[in-house]
Amino acid sequence: MQGAETAAQALVLLEHLAGRIHEWTGRRLQSLLLQGLAYNQLGQPVLALELLQQALTIGETVGYVRLFADEGPTLATLLAQLPPTPYRDKVLAAFAKEIAAGLLTRAQSSPVIKQPLVEPLSERELEVVRLVVAGISNKEIADQLVITVGTVKNHMSNILGKLGVRNRWEAARRVEELGLL
Repeated sequence: MQGAETAAQALVLLEHLAGRIHEWTGRRLQSLLLQGLAYNQLGQPVLALELLQQALTIGETVGYVRLFADEGPTLATLLAQLPPTPYRDKVLAAFAKEIAAGLLTRAQSSPVIKQPLVEPLSERELEVVRLVVAGISNKEIADQLVITVGTVKNHMSNILGKLGVRNRWEAARRVEELGLL
């Protein structure tokens, strides 16, 4: 009986750990994507593409697609420069679906917004913060953008850090002060 109890306790711990590893993988993937975009912005496309290739490798192991699509059309342009693979094509198809649904059209057709921030908000973060300013809950934002509530919370955490504020209400006031809407 003791062995069965120990095994059951071990399974509970392992399941918890598996969930944390999945979360860490998502953060690592998001970090690689943002680094790749930053290096591209700095005029270092070779390094950017190397990082994005690493991101594709990690993303494929866990099946992430949404994290890629959330970063906007600039990332799609960069990913299209990488050697074709079934997974890369699947990720690019996610961008195409968002464009067809009208979610990326605004980002592609609007002029680049100059942001007085050290680290500017991504197109997706701007979408989230616009909905926050409109008073929409995380659940409603998730439903409208077809993402999980956890992803909304991740975006909000990034937004708060980039804006240097503590909560969503301060974020709403800050983006209005900066004229980002």
